[in-house]
Amino acid sequence: MKKIIVLSLLLVAGFSSIAQKDTLQPYEKNRNLPDFSLLNVDSIVFTNKTLAADKNIILMLFNPDCDHCQKQLDDLLSIGDVARKAELVMISVVPLKFNREFYQKNKLEKYSYIHLGQDYKGFCIPFYKPHSVPVLVFYDKKKQFVSIHQGNAEKQLIIDALKD
Repeated sequence: MKKIIVLSLLLVAGFSSIAQKDTLQPYEKNRNLPDFSLLNVDSIVFTNKTLAADKNIILMLFNPDCDHCQKQLDDLLSIGDVARKAELVMISVVPLKFNREFYQKNKLEKYSYIHLGQDYKGFCIPFYKPHSVPVLVFYDKKKQFVSIHQGNAEKQLIIDALKD
């Protein structure tokens, strides 16, 4: 009788562990900066391989029409550590025309560390699963995941994410 009870408990424990869902997000499973291809405002494909090897990476998922995204960009531009320590990759899923307008309106051509592109392959939404925009995803110099922040991030959070 004891053997039957023990066997039953082991079976129940085994089945319950199988039934549990995997709650890790894709960026938590593989902490490396993922491969991506974006169409930049000049209609040229830009990939993660183009990024500087010795800089942190900030991915910003955004919408050009979003006021919160504009505020987040303004905050990022005002933080000197972003320009010195990171490359900012702004990723949008809207048509290229709207990205160009946003790029020109903000005079982003002045900032060599900023790359803006359309996620024409639809990679970011299933990978990062944003609930809203903007989303900031931080990777360190080794291109390893540091953190993700959905919604506007305070300046101090950005500064802390860029610390070595």
